Amino acid sequence: VLLVNAKGKLISANQHALNTITDNNTVFLKNGMFCATVKEQDQQLKNLIYEAANAPLNETDKHVSFLKIEDDGNLSISLLITPDPYPNTHYDKEVEDCTTIFITSTSTQQKISQSTLQTLFKFSPAEARLAALLAAGVDLNQAAEQSHISKNTAKVQLKSIFSDRKSVV
Repeated sequence: VLLVNAKGKLISANQHALNTITDNNTVFLKNGMFCATVKEQDQQLKNLIYEAANAPLNETDKHVSFLKIEDDGNLSISLLITPDPYPNTHYDKEVEDCTTIFITSTSTQQKISQSTLQTLFKFSPAEARLAALLAAGVDLNQAAEQSHISKNTAKVQLKSIFSDRKSVV
């Protein structure tokens, strides 16, 4: 997990996230800024981070996004980019608006906790399972197959994932 400000400057990260960044050639830290190697992907990453960090408190669920960045080989990085689940208030002027990024690499077997996704985003168990698979780099067809559901059911769940939520914890 990475926490970055609206410009992509690293605020904090767990060791696994730092190792994932170090062990691949798709994303990197430059002067403390979280960047993607390919220019177009870097711009997309920066836009998603900015949008998530500046999401209105009552619309944070509308600014959750997924980005998969691939290198020339078979490795890829999956990023689940979301507004800070514990946003500051308008009374807290010392804290920057920030974005939480869940990062995983196809070279590791780390899984994003389904229960965490359920708690943070009020997902159903099925939605959390699908979101975790997608964040791990599995495409929608593979996720449907692994979940033993039809592709149409997976599409409905994905639509629900990105639909309005009451609020993020």
